[in-house]
Amino acid sequence: MQKSRIIKDKTAQAIMFGLTIVSILMVVVMFVGLYLKSAPVLEDRSLWGLLTSSEWKPMKGEFGFLPFVAGTLWVTFVAIFLALPISLLTAVFLTEYAKSYVKKFVFPALDILAALPSVICGVWGVLVIVPWISKHIAPHFMDFSTGYTVLAAGIVLGVMVIPLLVSLFIEVFSSVPLELRESSLALGATRWQTTKKVLFRRTYPGIIAATVLAISRAMGETIAVLMVCGCVIGIPNGFLDPATRFPPSSPTITAKCSPCPCTRPPSCSPPSSFSSLYSSSTSSPVSCSTGWKNASVTVRQPIPYFLVHKSLFTIH
Repeated sequence: MQKSRIIKDKTAQAIMFGLTIVSILMVVVMFVGLYLKSAPVLEDRSLWGLLTSSEWKPMKGEFGFLPFVAGTLWVTFVAIFLALPISLLTAVFLTEYAKSYVKKFVFPALDILAALPSVICGVWGVLVIVPWISKHIAPHFMDFSTGYTVLAAGIVLGVMVIPLLVSLFIEVFSSVPLELRESSLALGATRWQTTKKVLFRRTYPGIIAATVLAISRAMGETIAVLMVCGCVIGIPNGFLDPATRFPPSSPTITAKCSPCPCTRPPSCSPPSSFSSLYSSSTSSPVSCSTGWKNASVTVRQPIPYFLVHKSLFTIH
């Protein structure tokens, strides 16, 4: 009987040790695979050159990752800038001020928000945030914007990060002993003074750690950001510029134009099919012409093909 128990114990130990080795080897295999696939590029260019170059032309052998890095940093900064104060103050309210019946409603709501798929958040951004930015925010700063901007991506990503931050902050604040709060209140301090002088100072390392975890979560999110960021291969210059996180293609769309008087632009119809979801972000003045002909058209800002409207097209 004793011998059988020892054999089972050693068998379980060997299985767990083997699974641990497998998990470590998976990471090693991933790095080896990435290196082997990127070795041809690294032979011609240095890693620093790839990270600092803004030229992305895979068909010509140009692989500049700077636009993708810059876009990721821009969106992450906006998301954390918006989500951090909201999450911090929400956690303070729930741990220091809220009644029990309030917590019964807020905690399930946060759990539901955290469980929402990324695609749902992206669709919400496309239907609500993008039109709001295009109609109410962008007109104060520029003539035209589709709304697919760094700000839209940051708002969507910030909403996705808020439940994580709130949960982490609540765990951090709950670790503070109740005696410290009671001692501060006994000395005549208010609840806010206790929160500021005792709670924040005691949990400062935990707040930093939770913020770092949220940043890593934000930088790893892809699909929701890609749905609203605009997917322009370029370095954003502001919150209302489009950005990207992955290399989409940028073909020129071809359309058919009809004759028109010189007093108004020619009428163009969008092509029936697209080889890519996005197009170039350049536009040029409209010129009048006679007769049917093929014309290259571009949109003012890259937008998903299902939202392209013929009023966005210009002729060159």
